[in-house]
Amino acid sequence: MGTQVICDHTEGGSADIITAIVEGRQPTSLTARTLHDIDLPLAWADQRALLGFA
Repeated sequence: MGTQVICDHTEGGSADIITAIVEGRQPTSLTARTLHDIDLPLAWADQRALLGFA
């Protein structure tokens, strides 16, 4: 998994979540594999909750 995977699977993602990932501030449970395996909700609040940012 690399940067391309993260970019491919965060399209439509909340800008603050993407920024946190790029800056390395994501929750430790959030991995490239997690992003690859989930269906990201459209609502940004739901994305934050699912990915551990809420």
